[in-house]
Amino acid sequence: MHYAYSYAPPAISDQRMREHALQHVREHAPAHAQQVAGQPQRAVASCPYCGHTGAVVARREVGLCNWMSAFLMALLGLVPFCIIPFCCTSCKDRVFRCNNCGAVLGRQRP
Repeated sequence: MHYAYSYAPPAISDQRMREHALQHVREHAPAHAQQVAGQPQRAVASCPYCGHTGAVVARREVGLCNWMSAFLMALLGLVPFCIIPFCCTSCKDRVFRCNNCGAVLGRQRP
């Protein structure tokens, strides 16, 4: 069926598209996938930017939690230990990117 619109369909905000893509990634991520240190974890999703349906790469990147932890250590006088939060993968954000165009589809903070 083909419908003709006499008006433009409602615009979807970028934030709503990102949330939808991230929800899709969470629902379709393989349960048996294990992340190997330094290796990206893959899932299948549809990119709202380029329309590509396929692999989505989830990588750990330095985020707000890392910087706040380092800043707190510096305030407490633990300056030599400020590098530790940047080495902990559990403190890093998990960023989901399209494998085709590289667009950020979502970010999961610890």
